[in-house]
Amino acid sequence: MNPRAKRYFRRTQFAKILPPWAFFAIFGATAIALLLLEIKDPARKRTADVYITEIAATGRNAIADEDGQRQNWIEIANFGGQPVSLEGWKLTDNFHRPSSWTFPKILLKHGERLLVFASGKDRKTPGSPLHANFKLDEQGEYLALLNPDGQTVVNEVLPKYPNQRGTATWGLREGLLLTGAGGQVPADAYRFFTEGTPGAPNRSELFGLVASVKCSEPASLRNSPFTITLSTRTPRARIYYTTNGTPPDPFRGLPYANPLRISSSTVLRAAAFRDNWEQSPPLTRTFLFPKNVLDQRGHGWPKTWGQRDGQPVLADYEMDPEIVTDSRYTQDLLQGLYSIPTVSLVTGSENLFDAEKGIYSNPMETGADWERPASMELIQDNGTEGIQLDCGLRIQGGWNRRPEESPKHSLRLLFKREYGRGSLDYPVFGKSGAQSFETLILRGGCNNTWLHWSGEERRRGDYIRDQWMRETFGEMGQKSARGRFIHLYINGLYWGLYLLTERPSAPFIASVTGGLAEDFESRNAEKVLTGDDRSWTQLFETVNAGIQEDSSLDSIRPLLNLTNFVDYMLLNFYGANADWDRSSNWYAARRRTPPGPFEFFVWDAERTLEGVRDDRMAFDDDLSPTRLFHKLSPNLEFRRIFKERVRLHCAAGGALSPDRNVRRFQASAAQIQMPIVAESARWGDYRRDVHSYKVGPYELYARETHWKPEIDRLVKDYFPLRTHILMQRLKERGLAP
Repeated sequence: MNPRAKRYFRRTQFAKILPPWAFFAIFGATAIALLLLEIKDPARKRTADVYITEIAATGRNAIADEDGQRQNWIEIANFGGQPVSLEGWKLTDNFHRPSSWTFPKILLKHGERLLVFASGKDRKTPGSPLHANFKLDEQGEYLALLNPDGQTVVNEVLPKYPNQRGTATWGLREGLLLTGAGGQVPADAYRFFTEGTPGAPNRSELFGLVASVKCSEPASLRNSPFTITLSTRTPRARIYYTTNGTPPDPFRGLPYANPLRISSSTVLRAAAFRDNWEQSPPLTRTFLFPKNVLDQRGHGWPKTWGQRDGQPVLADYEMDPEIVTDSRYTQDLLQGLYSIPTVSLVTGSENLFDAEKGIYSNPMETGADWERPASMELIQDNGTEGIQLDCGLRIQGGWNRRPEESPKHSLRLLFKREYGRGSLDYPVFGKSGAQSFETLILRGGCNNTWLHWSGEERRRGDYIRDQWMRETFGEMGQKSARGRFIHLYINGLYWGLYLLTERPSAPFIASVTGGLAEDFESRNAEKVLTGDDRSWTQLFETVNAGIQEDSSLDSIRPLLNLTNFVDYMLLNFYGANADWDRSSNWYAARRRTPPGPFEFFVWDAERTLEGVRDDRMAFDDDLSPTRLFHKLSPNLEFRRIFKERVRLHCAAGGALSPDRNVRRFQASAAQIQMPIVAESARWGDYRRDVHSYKVGPYELYARETHWKPEIDRLVKDYFPLRTHILMQRLKERGLAP
């Protein structure tokens, strides 16, 4: 091992045990050692007075590039007396790969600063923004500037720059006499700064980052009082906390002095502060007492959730006393709150209910401007360790955004670096499948639920259909978004039974197929999410021009995965989907590099499994899956493929056989048999007592009187007959053996 590698090994091994707050305590000794080693290692002789002056490695200190995307960045500056040509110089984040990225022909004048985005985009056109071919790790990593030989180091951060957090950046102090220093940097030259100053002198120095607040207890469901302690490793740091969802600070928080006794449902947020230091990230811990849920009334919460058509939207928080006190439900209500996982969302009340900027008060607003910061905690029901992560929060969906249609809105969780880590790395849906998520959806339900405007659909409320359709598609051998039932709490208040699901957009496709999200073109019905419309337009121009009965499908196969498409259509015909057209309720995606065919994914399939003799095969709409079906179905080869998939899935033991359909449905019903009581208490009285909208009857919807009868109907009357009825309909069209 050469001397350079030995030095790096020693320093990186030591750095693994070095806490960020102690980084500067040993910096002086490290600098002296580096100076001595430089004398012994002439291969590392530095030339020119060009330095890495500032590093921004977190989501919050990133800035927008020319594409409008927020990127981390590196600033370098020339402190020498002469201009320096950077042509051929190297920038690297890997000690063992010094030629990671090469500068183009650029002249850096005396005193000039140059910005390089650490985006991974690898752009180096002179006169345009520069992008390195690597990204920065906010936990810290090696970084170096080398001259064209790829060996002589001009300036380096060794063994690594320290952990970054929040808006703070890290770099060289201003006013240092570095000119002529030959790359040598004084021991006290580096500092944190309150915020980045790309292209300008560094200012507003910080002494360091306050260590995270630790809590003695994890987020959990409790049934008796307990005590917690809060602590931080940073000396002389003060801890402040809140219990209303607001991020704490010395002005809005309470000072922590002694252990806290927790005797009722509590949302705790805490952070530590020290003068001239970057504050710690906020700690969030939710402690829930299910017995408190039975009595919740929403005292102190807003009485309305904004306005709709000039009329106030009445808020509703109460757990209906008729359900809570009914002897048939009392025990199952409490046990049901423990029987499935819990998700707790915590955010400032203004982010939800403020008249101007609250997302719950303005649910029809969409896009990034209507995303608010929040904390998400997943509390497992089996005693295993859950997870907490800060994220972005939006209202999700289309029709159920309308408060008159459903006051129980679906929600989208977005895990971005500007809130902390850029992804949720946790086995949310088990150890198989994707383990890292950029987006998750909390589906509250709309069609065939107890909140729908139609009395007929409220009577069919089962809360399982969408999950059943996606699970069935997976059992048919297709890629399908996973889901699991959870109880949702918002700022400690019970919000209802939700379905936590993956979103089948590009990141999901990449996770199950391989590659990067940017490798895929994806769409949510008519809305393009990533990529463009060219291949989609080509697909429909081809099929709309007509596919001859006896022609080959060679022109279609590069554009459409026929096996996936047939399974997708077969499942939707089985469920007699009554709510899909060009504009809603399906996803599609294709690989762009290398090019691949489109595949379809089940989404929002709540209008299925209704009448056992329903037939939706005649429905047609251009630029939708149904148009592809009608244009392809006359073709002999397509009908052959369709018949093969019908034989596979509808025969005994197939994914759509009666027995497997019943087992799949009953498994979900068993999961929510007790949790559905909490949903009944939370929302089952809404149409009767709060907003009697459109079509009656307006009843108190409950498990024994409404949910169980619908489950029994599907298990006894629908599934045993539906496969045979579907086969007969397909035979009439020449699509079944």
